Amino acid sequence: PYMIKLAPSLSKLLYEKLPDRILNRINPSVDENETASNAEKSEWKNLLSAYFTRIVMYGVILTAIMLGSEIYLRPAANKFLSSYSETVRNIVCLTLTLVAMVPFLYGLAVNAGSINKPARRLMKQKASNTWPILSLMLIRIFIAMCFVIAVIVNYFDLSYWTILLIVVAGAAYFITAKGSVHRFATIEKQFLSNLNEKEEAARRLSPVKTTVSDKLAGYDVHIETVEISPASKYAGMKLQDTPFRKETGVNIVKIIRGNRAIIVPKGSECFFPYDKVLAVGTSAQIADFARMMREDIPTEEIHDGQFTVEPVVINENSVLHGTTLKEIDMRAYGCMVISVLRAENFITNPEANFKFMAGDTVWLAGEASGCNYFK
Repeated sequence: PYMIKLAPSLSKLLYEKLPDRILNRINPSVDENETASNAEKSEWKNLLSAYFTRIVMYGVILTAIMLGSEIYLRPAANKFLSSYSETVRNIVCLTLTLVAMVPFLYGLAVNAGSINKPARRLMKQKASNTWPILSLMLIRIFIAMCFVIAVIVNYFDLSYWTILLIVVAGAAYFITAKGSVHRFATIEKQFLSNLNEKEEAARRLSPVKTTVSDKLAGYDVHIETVEISPASKYAGMKLQDTPFRKETGVNIVKIIRGNRAIIVPKGSECFFPYDKVLAVGTSAQIADFARMMREDIPTEEIHDGQFTVEPVVINENSVLHGTTLKEIDMRAYGCMVISVLRAENFITNPEANFKFMAGDTVWLAGEASGCNYFK
């Protein structure tokens, strides 16, 4: 699965790094006399991505089957069919291996799956795209036949003519077998759906972001989600008063506020703390917007060194002795009583008419200077 996931990145890298003369043969939409449209380039990227994904996915599975046949099946046949000749054992191993490989050979060489859509669009746009697409199909068939021949050669010695006949017969079979893979296509579709379950969940949670990524793939259009910090100067500001559009060029397409989504907000819409803002723009515009939002958040740490919790033991000379909370406005001193210990009774948040007595232990919370006054 990790190799499958890396296939689109690999195809994109090859598309960027391959020489122009090779790309010109693979992608006829780019030649010396004509510049392909961005839409056509995007279709070719989609096709090559699906193409390499399919080859890598089924290639890994077929290779695993081949290795499993050699490591596990051959020793098992030698153990349980020791009374039969080596030729019989090899035929049994070869048959079982090919049967296990058949569904994946179909997926590799016959069923085009996600390659079909971009291939149809490219052939519809330009007739000259037919030959490169046909070449890619033949390459898949050739790779599938290489797997078949590799398995056969692993068990039997074949002459060159025999190998050639197998290639021709196999190619003819794969070309004519395209109409019988509907059931396998359904299985494959379910497999890919399970494989991409995480991406589909992200699509459901962030439909705007995934739509932009899917529909505008190949273009310099991106989306950034930023949360409005309570400390941000933009909190409480109207959209029309913010400098986002003027200074960065981005467009605010959506505001998520709790379980409410504001699509294409008006200029009079205010930003609230913890709003999630979705901005669309080019990579440079998005970078400027993200930098602006980061610089807006103050980095100074909040210090509460003046806050303290102090116990005060009341005696007959104490300021609190014989008074009630109502009579002494402790908030004026920047502190408050949070609890009192009287004998074995512990009183939390005493009432306003509570009267302090000598021997009480009072816990005060607030500014250090105010608490010290009552000691």
